[in-house]
Amino acid sequence: MPEIHLDLGLHPRQLQALESDSTDLLFGGATEGGKSHFLRCALIIWCLDIPNLSCVLIRKKISDILNGHVEGRMGFRSLLAPLVDLKKVTITQDGIKFWNGSQIYFQHCQDERQFDSAQGIERQVLAIDEATQISERLIRFFRTWVRMPVEMYKEIPAHWQGKFPKIICTANPIGPSVGYFRREYVQARAHEQIELVHGFKRQYMLSRYSDNPS
Repeated sequence: MPEIHLDLGLHPRQLQALESDSTDLLFGGATEGGKSHFLRCALIIWCLDIPNLSCVLIRKKISDILNGHVEGRMGFRSLLAPLVDLKKVTITQDGIKFWNGSQIYFQHCQDERQFDSAQGIERQVLAIDEATQISERLIRFFRTWVRMPVEMYKEIPAHWQGKFPKIICTANPIGPSVGYFRREYVQARAHEQIELVHGFKRQYMLSRYSDNPS
């Protein structure tokens, strides 16, 4: 495949979150801090670098994913356009498939009953956007999906060793699960400190309006 340049446009704070050694990251704070764009770019980079990576992007409503992440000037469709044109990437309402076997699944929470038969799902990356809008019960349930086979872990590039499987949540300080994230991430340790919790390296990074010049 010819060399392709993707213009992802990450700012320093977003790059810091991307390169963090944490495997359970809350990137939260101000509106317009660039959190959702960071999430899209991170998923793209990881899927390009790690073959057969299984990711899931979750939001409260399916329209939030399609309108907020897929379409628009900096949505998946725009960011991945060069690879779509080469037929190396396919984007549908259900998710994104890469030529190397990696996938990003889209999942919403409009009807919680849909998860009654969703046990046993395996994902290497769990990405929850606007996570405080989703109930603590579902947050804890989604976390059970996150694991990586030993064989796959041994094959990932050296740069990402020790950083997967991964949970990333973005959030504003409003919604039904604000208390959960404040208790488990914001107040539990010093800002940006990494601590091992339930097998994952947990960290809270503050997202500020000033971090997003765009």
